[in-house]
Amino acid sequence: MFKSINKEISLRNAGLLSFALILFAYFPLLNDRIYFVDDITRSIKGYFGWTELGRPLTEWLAMLMTINSGILADITPLPQLLSIFVLSCTVLILIRNAFSRVSIATVLISTTAVINPLVLGNMLYRFDSLSMVFSIMFSVLAWEKFNNGKIALTLTLLVGCLCFYQPAIAIFPLLVVYTYLKKITHKEGMSGYILKSLFVAIISCLVYFICVVKLTIKSTESRGAINSLGNSLIQHTLTGIKNSTEIAFNSYGKIGSIILLCVSFIFIFCYLKTLTTSVWNKHIPQKNLRILLLLLSPLAILICTIGVNLVLSNGYYPLRVLFPIAFIIFLMLSLPSDENIILHNIASALAACLLFVAISTSYATASSLYQQQRYDSYILFSLSQYLVSSSENKNVYIFGATEHSLSSKTAMKAFPVINYVKNNYYDMTLSQALTNNGVKNVQFSSKARSTSTDLAKKACSGEANKVYSTPQYSIYSVGDDLLIYLGNSNCK
Repeated sequence: MFKSINKEISLRNAGLLSFALILFAYFPLLNDRIYFVDDITRSIKGYFGWTELGRPLTEWLAMLMTINSGILADITPLPQLLSIFVLSCTVLILIRNAFSRVSIATVLISTTAVINPLVLGNMLYRFDSLSMVFSIMFSVLAWEKFNNGKIALTLTLLVGCLCFYQPAIAIFPLLVVYTYLKKITHKEGMSGYILKSLFVAIISCLVYFICVVKLTIKSTESRGAINSLGNSLIQHTLTGIKNSTEIAFNSYGKIGSIILLCVSFIFIFCYLKTLTTSVWNKHIPQKNLRILLLLLSPLAILICTIGVNLVLSNGYYPLRVLFPIAFIIFLMLSLPSDENIILHNIASALAACLLFVAISTSYATASSLYQQQRYDSYILFSLSQYLVSSSENKNVYIFGATEHSLSSKTAMKAFPVINYVKNNYYDMTLSQALTNNGVKNVQFSSKARSTSTDLAKKACSGEANKVYSTPQYSIYSVGDDLLIYLGNSNCK
């Protein structure tokens, strides 16, 4: 078996194989046409809104895709289908830069960077999955150009990466660390390579901050707030590493986590071997600097699990910002594969196992989200029917979120990652859906959320009159207002 997967193939065949694997992995997202979180409101209102989030290239790409600058139309599944093509191109860039030979084994190892429960969090988005995967490819391409000494092009690609989707910037230093660990024992000048890459990354972030963030992100947009330096930074970093690694292991489930632990142990073995060689070798130049950078490499890898959340004061950890961790898995597999044929075969086998887990997770997640969508559609129909037929002309507020369907709850027990990709209706998405169904006076804004919270407190204290109730939601009346309290366990 290993003889077959280690047989050399052409780069073209490697591209076709990676495309087939990625298409197979994410096929349910194309087939089931799931509306995920922001997709619901964007499909109804047709707004862009990415430039104000510091992502102008995402907005321009969406305009190009829909051939319209005024309104955003749903052209699913074209963006996700093109995303699969971009991801396969990304795999080819990894293969031609990380391995001396192209084989099925190297395709399997490289594909773990894009067929991954974490990357699944980006592929779920109908409207901006394409821009997210472009940010991934730009960061990987910047690494290739940097290795070829094209600094200006590297800077341009990194700024472009940030303008598509900021979290992808963490991929560049991860790949730089990979190159350093791979070549340090047999190539001089690698310390300068690390320091130069750090300079390039910092400059690109500064250019992006000055030329894009300051001109596009509104001062009222809390997601752009920068974390202050100080004692809190250490706690912020430790919390971020804990959250991101915990979610990463949960995303693979129990069996996948065991495989990841095996991958980690093999990587640690190879890392310690490299470190020991550098310590005992008395004739290497800049020995102290080399050892220092080697010792800092694991810390750099851990910090990259946090990514942009390291500098954001209110960082949070949904799957869609954690996809750089997929490249840590690639790093931990590809480095041992260069050691010897035994480790190469073990890395290939582990990569195949991780791909199988990731593909199963993709199909289970798509099925769960589809069942949740059907469950929520029933709630939407029921609510719309009651509110439209009601003679009362009151303001409608929404509190809470719909509960998980029974099939989703079952799937979550086997695939914990589904807990992190909820698409249940909540106040924003349900308000738009109700308005789309002809319900009048549905209120949603930051002020409306405050009102909804006050109404929920009154409902729980008995000050509101319950006018309608089902196992999925209850409706309360308070003066000129109606509150839709989602869920069957209200006031707990």
